[in-house]
Amino acid sequence: SYTIAAVVCLFSAHYWHDRAESFDGPHGGKAGTTDDSNGDAGVAVHSTGRVPMPPPLSKLDPFSELGFRSTTRTGLASPSAVWGDFLNSHGDASDAENLDGGGGEMGRISKDHQSGFTALPTNEWYMNLVSHRAAADPSSDGEVAHVYTIPYVLSMSPPTNVPAFPIDDDGNKKKTETMAGIELFLPVLKTSSTNMQMVFDKNNGVSLGTMVSQTETTSEPLTGYQVDSNEEISQLGVSLAWNNVNMKTHVVRGMPYGTVRFGKQDGKTVLPSIVSGNRPVSILVDSDVVKPNSTDSNSYDKNQMFCGSFTNKPIEQDPKHAAPISSDGKAHSYNVQREVVFHLAQSDFTWVAFFSKPVRVKCHSDAYPLVSVPGEIQGVQFRLDVVEVDEDVNSSENDDDNELVVRMALFNECTTGKSIIKEHCDHLASLGYETISSKDKSEAYLKVLRKGADLYPKSPLVGTKFPENDGRDGDERVTNVVFDWDVTSVYSKNEEVSSDIAVSVAASSLRAATKAVSKVTSSKPKPKPHPEDFIMFALPHHLETFADNTLEVDKESIDSALCLHTFHGRTCLVHGSKWNLPVSHGEPQSFLADRPPVAAAIPQLADALKKDIKFYLSGSILRGAADTYFSAKILAKVGRIIEIHDELQRLHSDEVLNEYSDADDSVVGESVASAIEVSLPSQEEAESLLDDLQKAVEIWLKPGGKENGGAEAEFLYDSSWGGFVNCGCDYVFEEGNAGNGTCENEFPDCPA
Repeated sequence: SYTIAAVVCLFSAHYWHDRAESFDGPHGGKAGTTDDSNGDAGVAVHSTGRVPMPPPLSKLDPFSELGFRSTTRTGLASPSAVWGDFLNSHGDASDAENLDGGGGEMGRISKDHQSGFTALPTNEWYMNLVSHRAAADPSSDGEVAHVYTIPYVLSMSPPTNVPAFPIDDDGNKKKTETMAGIELFLPVLKTSSTNMQMVFDKNNGVSLGTMVSQTETTSEPLTGYQVDSNEEISQLGVSLAWNNVNMKTHVVRGMPYGTVRFGKQDGKTVLPSIVSGNRPVSILVDSDVVKPNSTDSNSYDKNQMFCGSFTNKPIEQDPKHAAPISSDGKAHSYNVQREVVFHLAQSDFTWVAFFSKPVRVKCHSDAYPLVSVPGEIQGVQFRLDVVEVDEDVNSSENDDDNELVVRMALFNECTTGKSIIKEHCDHLASLGYETISSKDKSEAYLKVLRKGADLYPKSPLVGTKFPENDGRDGDERVTNVVFDWDVTSVYSKNEEVSSDIAVSVAASSLRAATKAVSKVTSSKPKPKPHPEDFIMFALPHHLETFADNTLEVDKESIDSALCLHTFHGRTCLVHGSKWNLPVSHGEPQSFLADRPPVAAAIPQLADALKKDIKFYLSGSILRGAADTYFSAKILAKVGRIIEIHDELQRLHSDEVLNEYSDADDSVVGESVASAIEVSLPSQEEAESLLDDLQKAVEIWLKPGGKENGGAEAEFLYDSSWGGFVNCGCDYVFEEGNAGNGTCENEFPDCPA
């Protein structure tokens, strides 16, 4: 199958290249040209200009200009409503103008970037978030609307039974509210002799969002969201915007924080809430000293925050499990300039939330009573609400500049060692390296989180720059993969942030990890963030690449890095707004091995070749009336037969010229001598088989189906998702000659 893929690419590249070269594009000029604006001749760039992109084989429209028929998906096979404006701008594939690929009014384009038609992803890591089940009702979708961002498992279905406040004087109010937002979990890796899995307790998650309620103007589902069409579709992440509240998030692989942007609604900033199924142990506001495990009331930090009880009345607690509840049981408001750090009881996790503006907050907590009473365990045991936002700081007429950005990150997964999931602490001693939860690393990690909280990845892109001329000019064959994180300031969406900051490892020895951020007040504008403070988690193979190719990264810095243990291994924080990941290819691929066939085997190969060269390609294969998978296996065999004949023929004719890099002259000479002594199939026989192979491959590339000389199981343009799909074949065997069967179905009847 891999061989046939290469063969198909070879034929299709020549075929479409020739057609594109001879075709005057619909807007004038030759199709298939590249953009040299980035200084690299022949290297195309993404429409945003941020990353290099390989030029397309063709810019011709597959439907209106190449003649492929199209199909439209329906029901569960179609893109879900979560795709929003990406669907509304797609148009009808039967109208050629809708698929012009270059920014026609109905083409699928992003509003800001006008990047032209974009096929929707069908196999990205975040597909759970854009599924039909997620579109129907994220809040009741269970674990379906979950994705692994590394290191977090992120959910779009936070609790729907959040206790509502304020409670009436009798303390009998039972009303609950529904929350729209994100929920973060830190999974622990569990292994056995037969499997590996990531496990998390649903009550140990922390949610960030806002409360939503049904009104005359809200749409169903109440917590529904859509893909933000103002941002790019990327392999690194997806941007989501809620339907019933002005709130957005950017779900990105490797994000150290969960990020939610709260915009204006009805003239006021949407007010955030933080919710958890764990009781707090302590809550610190704008504190330089973190003492999350302090339970002695006399040793509380001056920045300690106290919550109201769920009954709004004083409560006598078990001193061994005391939550920070005020003496009168009422929730009092606190000014927050920058951050809130909260340690949760059952999980033993400590989290930190950063606010881009000064806010006033209140909190409510469940309690462990001195005398326990049997009853239902609350699903939500902690709620922190922003009740007021300082709207005057960095004010602007632009609503995007006035938004409140809240970022939340796990600070420590083993704060005291007393957790309901012991593995979060137990595995730390067996890793062989320190993590961000280690005693010597946690303080440095918090400093790095504080420094990086002002910058978030908004619309990341992946670019690829292949080696020019495939290294034929003597240059090393290296492909450069580029991650541009689209670093954005929390203070202004439009504030330009440099994208050329070199990659370096976030470690306790670096400047970014040694100086805590200074506090800010409402009377003092926040400082402009430094691009080098931007951080993301890198996987082990990223770190290896940085160490091999980046001056700022070496083994010593990696050894002292701030890391977590994830499903992929040692996953560490790195600085850098744009990652360059060179991939060395070594020598070009070849159908030849580095050594010739051993001399003693050549007679046997020649005998087998005389039979195989007469291999019969059935009528169904030549007509494209077959499954592509098994057809590919047959075509791969035919291609290999032709290659073996070609190699033996060159040995037989003694035309071998330095083709074998791992064999000395004597070994090559023995193989040549052996090949000269055998008889081989004629060149005419080989060319006849090659002609059949070409027909069997090209039949799939001809548009229009069998009535136009194409495959009976034709390829179609997928006007719902983009890309090509096969119509499929209801195969009918010809009695006594199965190889000459036919496809009983005809387009638009497509069983595949």
